[in-house]
Amino acid sequence: MKFAEKADRISLWTAVSRYPYTTAAVLVFISQAFPALLCRQTEWTNVFVRASKNLLAGQDILAAKQGYVYPPFFTLVSIPFTVLPQALSQLLFYLIGVACIVYVVKSAWTLSGGGRLQGDGEKVDRREHLVFLLAMFCAGRFLFNALSHLQTDLLLAALVMAGCVALRTKRCFLSATWIGLAAAIKCTPLLFAPYLAWRGKWLAALWLVALAVGLNFLPDLVNRPPSGGSWAVEWYTRYLAPIGQEDYVPGAWYTSISNNQSLGGAVMRIFATSLKRTEEGIDVVYKKSALSPTALRAVAVFVYAMVIIPSAYAMWRRRRMAGPARAAPQADALEFGIILLLMLLLSPNSSRAHFGVMLLPAFCVGRIALTDDARASWMLFFLATFASLISFNTPLNVIFSVTLWAGAVTMVALLLLAGCVRGLLQNEDGAQ
Repeated sequence: MKFAEKADRISLWTAVSRYPYTTAAVLVFISQAFPALLCRQTEWTNVFVRASKNLLAGQDILAAKQGYVYPPFFTLVSIPFTVLPQALSQLLFYLIGVACIVYVVKSAWTLSGGGRLQGDGEKVDRREHLVFLLAMFCAGRFLFNALSHLQTDLLLAALVMAGCVALRTKRCFLSATWIGLAAAIKCTPLLFAPYLAWRGKWLAALWLVALAVGLNFLPDLVNRPPSGGSWAVEWYTRYLAPIGQEDYVPGAWYTSISNNQSLGGAVMRIFATSLKRTEEGIDVVYKKSALSPTALRAVAVFVYAMVIIPSAYAMWRRRRMAGPARAAPQADALEFGIILLLMLLLSPNSSRAHFGVMLLPAFCVGRIALTDDARASWMLFFLATFASLISFNTPLNVIFSVTLWAGAVTMVALLLLAGCVRGLLQNEDGAQ
């Protein structure tokens, strides 16, 4: 009997030692399940499921006070969850989130050029483990942040990553379909449309846009807005059209300004707000002498240009270079990473939960830094990881309010973008 128990312990230890990442993931998923499932005030239940109930009842689904400021398509997707008890609804969506994280991590690792890390087989280079772990600390933590709050950004990340995988294997229409579904949920993946067009895939680009737009007219089949018309037009009128108005201030959205880590949010914080110490802590206050909306938009356009121009140049230069395709797969991943980062930086609003898609560029920059012995890439990767660590509210981060206001998450994206651009420029022998 003792021999059998000892054999079982050895077998369990062997399994754990061979699959350390799987074991760690299971423990993390279990530990995060309790707070996510026991919380009664989740974004999934209070925003998305409630919006679907409003759709079925013929009520307003786009009321900002209820938190649903997204394109209307997802209210149709979440209708099946409206008939479930809240606990079961949260459990099922939590499991969907777990599946999305597993897929995103595996796909991003493979796209970046990573191989097998665990299980039987040849011994893995220690540098591979270092790349994986540091990138997970740098960007993977944002995926788990979205999971703990039951946010739809995990589904968005999985759909976009599926599109990147399909595009890497030259299945352009399948790629456009996956990314079009993501863009129907939140608009930022539409940035892949001009990228596809630039690569000469015009039909795929048009299909992506048509799918993203068309799907948002489907909720009209259930119920139309109380005022008539279409939910898609109503959403555009309420939330998208104001961005083009003269009094629009970059970074203004239906969330706290510190939580908006896009470039627009950074411009607004730097030029229109300041920090003030109070009895309860540190608050963000608006300056009386802030720049005008017109001046803030001009600053934002300049900042946008500072990230768009080098990104576009790096991708253009890659296709100008003739030579063998030795690093073409890695160059593809770097280009995808650039688009993912621009999605976050150029969006009107990017909260921390949105930044899980940075995992692919983090893997790419980490691989360049640690396997190609590129000192500049290593420095960018190290600084990005440090900025990520100070962007979360932990007992060790006593200045969380300051680091978030200062744009620590934005800095992570900018540093990884610099690493991707540098990696693409260094890849002079890449090919189409």
